[in-house]
Amino acid sequence: MTDDNKNLAEFARLALAYELLTVSEIRQWGDLLLLSSDDPANWMIEVSLINPENAYQVLKAVPGRSDDRRTAELTCVILTVRWKSGQADIHTVRRVGWDFHLLELLPEIDQTDWGVVLEVECEGLSEGWRTESEVKDLINESLAQYQALATELPDWVEV
Repeated sequence: MTDDNKNLAEFARLALAYELLTVSEIRQWGDLLLLSSDDPANWMIEVSLINPENAYQVLKAVPGRSDDRRTAELTCVILTVRWKSGQADIHTVRRVGWDFHLLELLPEIDQTDWGVVLEVECEGLSEGWRTESEVKDLINESLAQYQALATELPDWVEV
């Protein structure tokens, strides 16, 4: 069984690494944890006081077991939100897609996932046989599956 706080911590860690979340947003989560607990655990206090220098360690130390697919899905949801609002660029989407492809964390359609398809298309963009507009269309198509899941993002994520 997974622990939702651990899933949120892993989501926050990944999203922070891809610059899709800010330390300030993660602190908001910590503050909410403190407000909702009669006897806050040390890790909750650490999340509330998180800073860029210790963020990775603090989030890794949240107890529990995470579901890699769920944390990847939440990361793709925030990626979609940031892409749609112009806060994520092609490079970021490509990086997330390729990393998650390598980790086998993306849903497969026709025996492949969007991460590998996007990687090939971005190579085409670099080599001049794909246009930026074509790559953006592919990104919009690939990320569309996450659009409806935006309501599943925690309240502390600024959307």
